[in-house]
Amino acid sequence: MSLRSGIEMTIARCSSRGLLTSVKRGQRASTLSKRSSSGPTDVSTSERTTSTASGNEPRVVVSSADMRVVTDPPGGIAWLESMPRGAYTTTRTTGGGRCVFELGFHLQRLVDSSLLMALRVDGEALKLRAMETLRRGVEAYLQHTAGEANPAGEDDRELKLTVLVCNSGDVYVHVSPLGPRKAPGPVRVEIRGAPRANAAAKDSEWVTERKKLAKPEDVNELVLEANGALYEGLSSNFFTLMDGTLHTAGDNVLMGSVRESVLRQAAALGIPIVLDAPRLDDLPRWEAAFVSSTSRMLLPIDELTVRSGGNGGGADGKGGETVVTRTFDHAPDARALEAAVKADILSSSESIF
Repeated sequence: MSLRSGIEMTIARCSSRGLLTSVKRGQRASTLSKRSSSGPTDVSTSERTTSTASGNEPRVVVSSADMRVVTDPPGGIAWLESMPRGAYTTTRTTGGGRCVFELGFHLQRLVDSSLLMALRVDGEALKLRAMETLRRGVEAYLQHTAGEANPAGEDDRELKLTVLVCNSGDVYVHVSPLGPRKAPGPVRVEIRGAPRANAAAKDSEWVTERKKLAKPEDVNELVLEANGALYEGLSSNFFTLMDGTLHTAGDNVLMGSVRESVLRQAAALGIPIVLDAPRLDDLPRWEAAFVSSTSRMLLPIDELTVRSGGNGGGADGKGGETVVTRTFDHAPDARALEAAVKADILSSSESIF
């Protein structure tokens, strides 16, 4: 089923139930008319929030080749685009920069992604080199900011760590402020775009490819779709809660560390799990929907938008004749799962000093 067919079926099924707001272009509902009129951006919400939080936010980059520290490099996306293609991973600190969430997971991801990309690396040697560079990067950042480590527990003020492995085997670590979990206001998501070709590998080329999907300024994330199935976001995993069961794609998505935390905590809370991509035509039955990522943790969605007609399903997101918005009030299970994931992230972090 195409995205447009799925949307039209959803409109037909939902309009009589009052679950969705559907209006013709030029006659937006009041809840939609309050949105920003800013133009589209190609940066994810977490990265956009961080990059605009301060005109001179502190950042550092360290290379494993000589452990040389470069201060004030470009932001995460611009930096990755300026570097040679390679395998990368992004994680976060807890404890004011002293601990790293799922450190072992991310070191292994670097190895696995490197092998999937046919990079010439030795797995164990790469882990050691990445660990040394990561430690040096965080240490350099804390020194660069006069040692003013953020207090433990203030997750919105932690550090974002991007680790890149190039074909030469050199490791680079980019350190910057993590920023808040979300921008002020409702968490808005749109469905648009096709899944990445090699979702299992954390390939830096995806950073460039996803720029083709222009995201409106007031939208937190775009969720990727194929034949009516919803896979992942540009920089997140995607979940729905339907009939008390958690649904998320089991294939063709990046198996992120926060995603694993979500699955662990759902099982601990007794929430059944189905590893199958949520379907657009089940939208009326969803009790909640979420995106998860390093910076967002598990973030419940307040508004989910789909478009039908014109070029609404295209890369630019414009020209849709019909805009359909589903809003969520968040079931108790959704809030419980959000809190459990946050607690798990804190308890699953490993000290690097």
